[in-house]
Amino acid sequence: MNEFVFIGTSPINLLKGYLIAKENPDSKVTFIDQHNRLGGAWYSDQSPENNEIECGCHIWTYCPEVYAFIENELNIEMEVMRPSPLFNYKKVQLSYPLYTIKNSYQFIAKNSLKLKFSQIKDVKNNPEIYRKIFGKKNKYPTAGSPILIEKLKILLDQFSTVEFKYGVQISEVVCAERVELKTNSGSIFCDQLFTTSVSSFKKISNASSTLNLEHSQRDYIHILAKSSKKPNYKVTYHRLINDPIIHRITDISYQTKNNEYLFLAGIMEDAFQKYSSSELTETLGKYLAKKKVIEKVEDVEFVKNHVFPTYYINKDDREKLEQFDDRIHCFY
Repeated sequence: MNEFVFIGTSPINLLKGYLIAKENPDSKVTFIDQHNRLGGAWYSDQSPENNEIECGCHIWTYCPEVYAFIENELNIEMEVMRPSPLFNYKKVQLSYPLYTIKNSYQFIAKNSLKLKFSQIKDVKNNPEIYRKIFGKKNKYPTAGSPILIEKLKILLDQFSTVEFKYGVQISEVVCAERVELKTNSGSIFCDQLFTTSVSSFKKISNASSTLNLEHSQRDYIHILAKSSKKPNYKVTYHRLINDPIIHRITDISYQTKNNEYLFLAGIMEDAFQKYSSSELTETLGKYLAKKKVIEKVEDVEFVKNHVFPTYYINKDDREKLEQFDDRIHCFY
């Protein structure tokens, strides 16, 4: 029996693990997570009235093939994001599809003389430069991201060979006859190890060499705020360009069937250290009032903070990790 281990329980890991379990029903697939919950940065929480809600502002790049897979393979209802997600820069607003098209073709125009043939192919296959220029509509699960994690867990639970281990801290990975993960709860052995660029283990070794991995930490911070009144219109996703305090906002009221009016706002790390929760909520209220989403600043009040520390393996070390052992698979 082959044994596969995944570090982390993000959607991409859960999906890859599901496909491996489906294709290799006699193999063991183990997910380990340093947290005591499923989903990585896509984890969910309870609202003030105990509805399950996502904890971060999320959006998916336009890609019909991915949307179709989620709808057909995972049986998740998807809907077009209406109104369109927006990029905001001072007084200028641009829809998300148009903004990504603009950036993509600016890149092509700037680098057209430098790109090799192989790179042109990569650009062509980039989902953000999808061949369809007009009419691109971003989709998202009708019930929000918690349903994605829930459905993936249900699919994985049908395999008796799939196991989840929570609260596991990895200190070192040792590549010998088998791959060994040294953890706070003992050693875990496998034949193939899957990790991502946000894994936090710091050392990998074999009989002849040791690679000490350097990380950069970034905290993904969101505040959850509630409105005392129904918003005038829905904010599916607003990305604020060069704003020193808030970088994105989304209305997640639909995840409570509109029984609660809730906003998530992504907060810059420096601003989170500098300002109080009430001051950050006031800044959110001012933005929403200016956009006429709500009537006045006082309509929104602070509920809680969501802080998700993320440790990115530095680029050079990532490349070294991918070459260290052919049983180690690092993806983004």
